[in-house]
Amino acid sequence: MSKMITPQWMLFFLFNVLHQANSWTSDGEGSARTKTVKAAGYDRLVRPDETVNLQIGLHLLTINFLEIKNLQLSLTGWISMEWEDERLVWDPAVDDAEFYFAFDSEIWKPELFVDNSLADVSILNDQYLQFRVENTGLVEWELPRIFVVHCDIDIQFFPFDKQSCLVELTSWAYSVNELVVTALYETVQYEEMRTNGEWTIESSKVETRNFTEVKPGGTERSYSVIDFTIIIKRNPSHYISSTILPILATSVLSILVFILPVDSGEKVGYTLTVLLAEAVLLTLVQDSMPSSSKSISYLSVYLAMTLVLGVLCVILTVLVIRVHHRSPNIPVPQRINVLMLKMCIPLSCWRGCCCSRGKKNANGKVGPNTDPSEAYVDIDYQKNNEDFPEDYLFAWTEIAAVMDWFFFILLSTITALCTVVLMSIVIVGGIIS
Repeated sequence: MSKMITPQWMLFFLFNVLHQANSWTSDGEGSARTKTVKAAGYDRLVRPDETVNLQIGLHLLTINFLEIKNLQLSLTGWISMEWEDERLVWDPAVDDAEFYFAFDSEIWKPELFVDNSLADVSILNDQYLQFRVENTGLVEWELPRIFVVHCDIDIQFFPFDKQSCLVELTSWAYSVNELVVTALYETVQYEEMRTNGEWTIESSKVETRNFTEVKPGGTERSYSVIDFTIIIKRNPSHYISSTILPILATSVLSILVFILPVDSGEKVGYTLTVLLAEAVLLTLVQDSMPSSSKSISYLSVYLAMTLVLGVLCVILTVLVIRVHHRSPNIPVPQRINVLMLKMCIPLSCWRGCCCSRGKKNANGKVGPNTDPSEAYVDIDYQKNNEDFPEDYLFAWTEIAAVMDWFFFILLSTITALCTVVLMSIVIVGGIIS
């Protein structure tokens, strides 16, 4: 009669099976190492296969900085690499270990470097970093690193711009016939990304390609390259408050000089002060821009335009002051009267485009009135009479006042149009780029 199987025997049997399947012992791991990396026939300088398939992924932790002027991007993260080495296979049922760790000096590894690095272009290596070796022969290598790479900067829509930067990993010693690089993930991994105050990652992609080198004898050798591209978007809030608003304010202030009375004596001093502020702003903005770029920033164009308008305001202000202080005994040329009446007053709608009728001099000839304040022209009368009477005239002070108002309307219109057009291009272009 066979021995009866009790529940206690059943539990003991299951415990032994599970213990044997999942147990780990130091002797087992040592035995696995002895049969693989410590075996006499294992040579770390010999690649595992004729063509090794290397999978690479990039994980990012932080965006340290992006120097626009020096075209540098700094990232912190790590590279994940996986490949198979059939010489490192063992049976975990015999040797009580599912995996073990090994150093760079013990097993074969691929020779890679960051092709567009600015800080260090040496082979990726860390003698103190361990490799994880699975019993199936799969080798995993995760290398932490600070990447300082070159980045082509496009500042056309600054500060609403997006930048496309990449980390290029290239096989150094092995050609595509010996080592093929493929992507471990479809995109760059940044789930553990720390928040950056200025830049955020909008998207990413991973692409592989071949780099061909032509030898002196004419022979060609291709190497496998993998590009990790990240699209980062700038947070414009800081630049709106520190750059755009001051630029808009100074552009408005520069044209207010034309509604400042000439007799105040502050017109030239005021416009020169505003011009100096615009020059300082232009210097500050240009200092943060790269000396060479694929495109010119629309913001720089707008600031240069406001600087030109500021210089124009100075010139026109000096002209207005000179006209205002011209001697009343000097007659006003009739062509200036016609210019004021037919162009400046209608276009600027000075005093509502309606004034009282002009008067003759005391001697009945064309020239300044006895009282310059009475020298006005009836626009309605001129509209109904194509032949302009020669006895309609302005005083020099009246001409200066008309010029002030005409320049104010003209430059206000130009500034408003340029501001709306350029700012719309910058904002919309930054969104759709």
